[in-house]
Amino acid sequence: MNQAVDQCLLTEDGPDVTDVSSELTALEIRDLQMRLRQRIAACEAMAASAPVVQLVRRVAAGAQFRETGVVIEVGIGAVVLCLFAPDRLTSEMGGPGLPDLPELVFQRVHEVHRARQRHTDRFAQARRMIDAAIERSAAGMTLVSLKTAPQRVDVKLAGRHLQLEANVSMLNDALRPYTQRIVDWTPRELMSSISCHASEQRKRQRALARMTASAAVFEIDILAERAIALAGADLAVCATSLLGGCDPREGGGQEIILGENAGSRTSIYLRSGRIMASVRIVDVGLVAGHTFIINRPFPETVTDALPGQSATTVVDHPVLQNIRITSAQRDGMQTFVRLKIPKRFIRPAELDEAAQSTV
Repeated sequence: MNQAVDQCLLTEDGPDVTDVSSELTALEIRDLQMRLRQRIAACEAMAASAPVVQLVRRVAAGAQFRETGVVIEVGIGAVVLCLFAPDRLTSEMGGPGLPDLPELVFQRVHEVHRARQRHTDRFAQARRMIDAAIERSAAGMTLVSLKTAPQRVDVKLAGRHLQLEANVSMLNDALRPYTQRIVDWTPRELMSSISCHASEQRKRQRALARMTASAAVFEIDILAERAIALAGADLAVCATSLLGGCDPREGGGQEIILGENAGSRTSIYLRSGRIMASVRIVDVGLVAGHTFIINRPFPETVTDALPGQSATTVVDHPVLQNIRITSAQRDGMQTFVRLKIPKRFIRPAELDEAAQSTV
C-alpha cells in the first residue's frame, strides 16, 4: 500500500476550482478526450469491456489537490478510476498540449483493467455497505458517486491498494443540500465514516421539517438576536450572510464576529438551521449556545440553588436578561450552567429586507 503517494494529493486549504489562469480550452479538452478514447479503443484486450472516458477537467490547488492540474475519470465497468496530472508533470511533457498524457492514462487504465474483477468486487462491496449504512441512518443521505480517490497518473497502480472516494449528498447547516467527499481505504471504513454523519443529518432533517411546516428559513435564539441588536448590526443582513456562508466541503455554518475588545468577544453562528450566539464575558466565562461556562468552581450550595433562576444571577449582562438556568454542575475548576433560551422563526420576508437594502 503506497499511502504516502495518495496522501500527497490531499490538503485542507480551501475549495478546489476550475477557473484558473492556465485552464485548458474546451477544444483542448475535447482533443485530449478524443486521443484518450482512441488509445483505449486500440487495445484489443479491452474490447469486451471498453473503458469510457467520463471526465477531463482542470482543477486548481485547494481542498483536494496541492497543485493545479488535470483530472481524468475513466469508467471501467462498475469501477471509476480517477487520475490526476499536476501542471508540474504536464509542463515537463511539453505544456498545455499534454502530448504524453494519453499514454500515461492508458497505462494506469490498463493496470486496473487487468485486475478489474478484484476492483469490481471491491466497488460492489463498498456500494452495498454504503447503501446499508445510509438506509440504517434514516437521515436523508444519498450516494452521489463512488470512485477511486485521485491517483497520480505517473505512478504505477498495479498491486497497490487504492483509496476509495464516496460523494454523499447531505444537508449543510443552512439546511441546503451539499456533497460531502469521504475518502477511506476500505469499504467498512467508508461505511463507518458515513455513519458518523447520521446523527447530525437526522437533526438537520428534523430542523428542515420544522422550517418547511412553518414556512421559515431559520430559527434564531433570543440570545443571538439580542447580541445582534447590541452590536448595532442588522439581523436580516446577518441571516442572509449565514445562509450563503456554509463550508462547501464540510457543510458547517460560518461565524460572524459582532464585536471583540479587551478579552470580550461576541459572535453569531449557524448550526442545523438555527442562529446561535457565542459571548465571551471578561473575567466571567463563555456563553456558547445553550451552555454558560463559568471560569471558577461554584460551591455545591450555589450550584444547587441556580436552576430556575435568571442567568443574570451569575453576571448582569444585557444578552442574559430573562433567560433561565435549567441546571448547573461544577466540573474541576469550572462551573457549567445550562440555559433555557427561547427561539423564534425567521421567515423569507425578513431576508427580503436584506436583499432590498443592498440594491
